[in-house]
Amino acid sequence: MDGDVRRYLDDLIAAAHSVLGDNLVGVYAAGSIGLDAFQPGRSDVDVALTVSNAVAGERKRALVAALRHENLPCPARGLELVVYREAVARSGSAVPQLVAALDFWQSVPKEIVIAGDPAASDTKALLRLVHDRFIPNKVLALADGGPTQDELARVVPVVAEKTRRNGRATIYICKNYACRLPTSDPQVAAALLDRR
Repeated sequence: MDGDVRRYLDDLIAAAHSVLGDNLVGVYAAGSIGLDAFQPGRSDVDVALTVSNAVAGERKRALVAALRHENLPCPARGLELVVYREAVARSGSAVPQLVAALDFWQSVPKEIVIAGDPAASDTKALLRLVHDRFIPNKVLALADGGPTQDELARVVPVVAEKTRRNGRATIYICKNYACRLPTSDPQVAAALLDRR
C-alpha cells in the first residue's frame, strides 16, 4: 500500500476514534485499496466505518469536520466514506441492496462496453479507467470477440456488434443504448467517462 495512503488511513482512524470513542467498532478500507489496485493521483480512498449506535447531530457534524480535506488532507482524489451501524452490517439484510436497486431503477445508467482481449494491456488499461472512477449506476461488459461475447449477446443483444477498432481495444460509452463514438484512446475515453 502507498505510504502516504497508509499514514492517511492511520490518521483517519485516529480522528474517527477521537470523535466517536467507543462507539467506533471497525474501520474498513474498500474499493481500490481493498482490491490492492490503488493508483496514486487517480484513485479515491474508500472507507467504511461501523459504529455501535447511529451517529447524529453534533457528533455527526464533528466527524465530518474532522475528516474534511482541510483538516485531514487526503493524498488521493478524494475520500468516499460510509458509516454503518453494526447491527445493519451484521444483519445480512437485503435493505441496502434494495436501496441500490431502487437508485439504479430511477437513474439513467451509463452503459459501457469494452471490446478487446481480456489479457491484452490495452484492454486492461481501458478497464482500469472505468474501475478507477466513481461511476454510479453503470453497466460494464467486456466483449472479447469469442464465445463469451456470443453468450452475453443472447442476453444483451447490443453487445453483439461491439468490436475492436483497428486491432486495438475499444470502449463504447452509451446511455439508453445510444453510444458516443467509440475510441481506443485512453485520454479520450477518460474525458468521456468523466462527463455526467
